[in-house]
Amino acid sequence: MMSFSCVSFGLVAALCVVAAHSAWEESTVVPVRLDPVQAAGSPEQWRTLSDEEKEKDSERRVFQLDVFGQRMILDLEPDQTFLAPGFIFQVVGQTGTPKPETQQESDSAAYHCFYSGSVNGEVNSAAALNLCHGLKGGFYLHGEEYFIQPSNATDVQTSEVDLHLIRRRSRGSLAEEGSSKCGVNEEEERVPESPEKEAKEGDPISDYTAHHRSRRFVSTPRYVEIMLVADQSMAEFHGAGLKPYLLTIMAVASRLYRHPTIRNPISLAVVKLLVVYDEQHGPEVSSNAALTLRNFCKWQRQHNPPSDRNPEHYDTAVLFTRQVLHTNSHVCLNTHICTYMYTNHNTYR
Repeated sequence: MMSFSCVSFGLVAALCVVAAHSAWEESTVVPVRLDPVQAAGSPEQWRTLSDEEKEKDSERRVFQLDVFGQRMILDLEPDQTFLAPGFIFQVVGQTGTPKPETQQESDSAAYHCFYSGSVNGEVNSAAALNLCHGLKGGFYLHGEEYFIQPSNATDVQTSEVDLHLIRRRSRGSLAEEGSSKCGVNEEEERVPESPEKEAKEGDPISDYTAHHRSRRFVSTPRYVEIMLVADQSMAEFHGAGLKPYLLTIMAVASRLYRHPTIRNPISLAVVKLLVVYDEQHGPEVSSNAALTLRNFCKWQRQHNPPSDRNPEHYDTAVLFTRQVLHTNSHVCLNTHICTYMYTNHNTYR
């Protein structure tokens, strides 16, 4: 099972499973938890902290990883911002299924597992991890992606001090694999990426408009509300671990898309996680990637309230499946979140 995922979001938040492990380096490490104040190595450790500062420090988690010939310090703080305030977890088609649970009704401790922060204090680094039952998640440093999980990922008794598996991939190796891993080229009406690109070159009015539109775009925050859907194959494989598995992926995605290098902040919010045990209640999933995408696009609309004011309304939906998808052009259909025919659907496995 390909259990490490990378984030690939053009204008829409989308998750792509790593299709080849050849470019990944693997190693093992035992994380060392450090005292947050002492790890800072600053005069702060000698001064008296305010109650607010003490509370903030008590929530911080700092870990040292000595791996791949270097030392990495993960400085993390609690972060559940990727979950919408009214987040709903719902199971469909399972015998004795309980009523949908909201973030408030569910075990609140589970949502306090998620942390985000930086690596080695580097401004352009990013980290997002689930710290319950070991360290699970990913981080980014100096152009390299890292993913970490307990060596025995199926053992719920795993702790942060146990042996962990860590994988590393550089941007260079990603380029060697090719950038077309996530693209199904279907015949569809082309949607202009931006009005500026449709303007004629050399038109002073168009150039002026494009310049100001570009400036406005860079300074405008973006918000994407998401529904996650996992089919029966995912539910049967991951069991009780499916929910934290998917939420950890979204925590990593959320952190990366708030990264300053994007120059246009994108905030992700998961409004609902729907697990479909009964195929009759879910989208029709087959080995045909394009057909599965179209089926999912139509099916998910019934779960999306039309009013944007409804807390369950979402902008895009993502399907997770273990079904092997066959296509002439890799795995996913590249579209925009505002494309009418294909809005609200992405499929990943």
